[in-house]
Amino acid sequence: MSLQLDNNCMQQLLDLDQELGKDVQEYNRLTQSLKEEVQVFLSKDTLELQDEKEDELQTTEPEQLVGEVVKDIDSTQKTSAQEKIQDAGLSVGEGDRNLIKVIQTETGDWYKSRFGGDKKKNVGKGSWRQRLEQQKEKGGEGGGMEWKMVLLQLSLVLAAVLPLSSGLSYNVNVLANSSFSCYTGDERNMSSKEIKLFLSNKSLIVRCHLYNINKPDTVENRRKNLVLFTSAGLAPSIQIFNSTYSKVFYFKMTLGEGVDSWSIEIQREELTYNTDVAPIEEWFVKFNMHHGLNMFTTTGTLLDVVRDPLLQWYLTLGEEADINDTLSEVADIKIAKSPCASDVAVIGLIYRTRNIGLIVGMTDSGFMDGDTLWFNLSATICALLENDCHGLALVDLTLTNTRLVLLTSLGLFISNDLRITTGQLLQFGKPTLCGFEMDDYLKAKIWYNLQCLANKELYETDYVGLSFNKDKSLSQESTCFYSNDTFQKWHSCLPHTMKGERHFSRRVVSFLVDYEQNTGIALLSQQNRALVSVHKLTDGSMNKKRKFPAFWFPDKRFIPNGLYFHTNSHFLYAYGNQVWISYDGGCTFVPLFTLHAEMIIEADSCVYTQAIIFVTDAANLIYTKAGLMKYAKFLPPAKGIFNMYFDHPGVLNHISLNETVNTFVMEMDVDVDTLLKDIDLGFEGPLAVQYITEEQMIFLNHEPLIIATPERFSSLQRGKRLDYE
Repeated sequence: MSLQLDNNCMQQLLDLDQELGKDVQEYNRLTQSLKEEVQVFLSKDTLELQDEKEDELQTTEPEQLVGEVVKDIDSTQKTSAQEKIQDAGLSVGEGDRNLIKVIQTETGDWYKSRFGGDKKKNVGKGSWRQRLEQQKEKGGEGGGMEWKMVLLQLSLVLAAVLPLSSGLSYNVNVLANSSFSCYTGDERNMSSKEIKLFLSNKSLIVRCHLYNINKPDTVENRRKNLVLFTSAGLAPSIQIFNSTYSKVFYFKMTLGEGVDSWSIEIQREELTYNTDVAPIEEWFVKFNMHHGLNMFTTTGTLLDVVRDPLLQWYLTLGEEADINDTLSEVADIKIAKSPCASDVAVIGLIYRTRNIGLIVGMTDSGFMDGDTLWFNLSATICALLENDCHGLALVDLTLTNTRLVLLTSLGLFISNDLRITTGQLLQFGKPTLCGFEMDDYLKAKIWYNLQCLANKELYETDYVGLSFNKDKSLSQESTCFYSNDTFQKWHSCLPHTMKGERHFSRRVVSFLVDYEQNTGIALLSQQNRALVSVHKLTDGSMNKKRKFPAFWFPDKRFIPNGLYFHTNSHFLYAYGNQVWISYDGGCTFVPLFTLHAEMIIEADSCVYTQAIIFVTDAANLIYTKAGLMKYAKFLPPAKGIFNMYFDHPGVLNHISLNETVNTFVMEMDVDVDTLLKDIDLGFEGPLAVQYITEEQMIFLNHEPLIIATPERFSSLQRGKRLDYE
């Protein structure tokens, strides 16, 4: 059998082994050749003493014993050892043949030797009895007792992390192939490729089993792993955390008849006392084989279905819909996710023809395992329009902390507060925007800067913008509007013309509110030129005076199509046939890349991985990280109508429609981890450290009044939080 330890735990064992060798240097010089960073595996084939040698252990000198036992492993023993290692969920590398062997005799004496290739070497010189006498002379009887106690402590440390055999082998090239599969007590998402847990109004019951990703996940294999690690005194731990909470819970060690998994029950009150409906952060969960060892680390999410606002309408969002007969008419799909729980999302179907209905799907697990429920909202909207709803079709949608916003061919519709349940179908309201026809709404877009208001302050609120792809006419107050919750009063987001400026026809392409600076940012098109205008907000209204001078994009070939704020990082992107990035809230922009014969039409991001994905009208994907000046372009994993979506852990998903799937939603993971190199967060020089807590610190850079060297903080580092695990 075998077991893997992480480098930190292994290094601690090596340090202990080195200290042990220093204390008994005259007795045994066997601890000088340990490698830096090694990992442990057990292999009885490589360390077993032959039966005929057992009788010699009582009388043979250690030097003779080591010389006989330590010999080159033949190919048969090596193959057998590799098979046993792989059975335990580890992979054996061929790169390092330099092994270290520890042998324990029946008298408790430990010896060590190393070998590699055809070379053999006995370590330790002189008679072991002479060295024992020298040790006693220096330390007396107590010295010998101290040596045995230290040896006993080492044995206990090793026994606490793995079952001991007659010896240990260290090999650098050992990789884990095992992972945890965990699910809640109702066994929902039991076969899911990601861990998605759900917290109800009762206690949280979690069951986990360990499986080898290269072998079938059978009950027999689960049982073997359970017996193996429970016998060694090991059981999984679960860490539950978000930005305001963190706690570790430990599974029980049980070996009952027919039991093949570990289980734990956590009272809801240990996680939260609140039961009111409100935006709440989705928790992250991290599983380890015993907390602190970092063995078989597996991550997932925990969603509170009792408090999430949208999930209160899981059965009453609209009338139940069957979309099987209308899949061939779908021209596009729109996805909007909850600001605080990205696994909670809605998907809207854009049809080529009208009068099919407002079809919206809802998920609480990131469209995994066929959990999407479909609703038709046409009846609710038609009742609001007094049944004058000919040509009704969905154009766009978004989801704020407390509202579902639908843009249709007949106008903009905003739901009632999702936190207030009625037991009836969700109702909507329609703001009055005069002078716009059906064709205008078909070309309009919704703009929303995603923010989680789980810990909402009194001054915080959601803003939603609406822009029409047209120039302002005499009958229209504006071609761009915005409002904040409760969305009763709408303001024009068309910036005023400043004194001295000539009056030209201008069109607002996109409008977002910067929550950090309390400004409105408008991306405009004027005389085939693109510019950005930033205005301070006062009581929700834009000031006539700009906060910064207008930024005119220097490249006249730039055709703007939208603005996108990366959540929580304050990096602003202006996109179209080019992508520009601003680090200062819209005052200045720098170019990121230019496209040829295609246009960016969609964008999504993940706050936890800093990842951003752009989708072009040519069905190409462009991946980057927040603030970076590099990117990767690649093709989607499948052709057809699709959209890209980051779930809560940051996994990029390709979402498409498929009639062979139960809920008609096909979800595929896209591996983007290897597309870009890791971000270099190194500093150019020494920094001053100020500790805030035991786990948090602030880096400070002291500079003289006359700066002789450039500042050490880049725009990627300044004001940001660095998380290190």
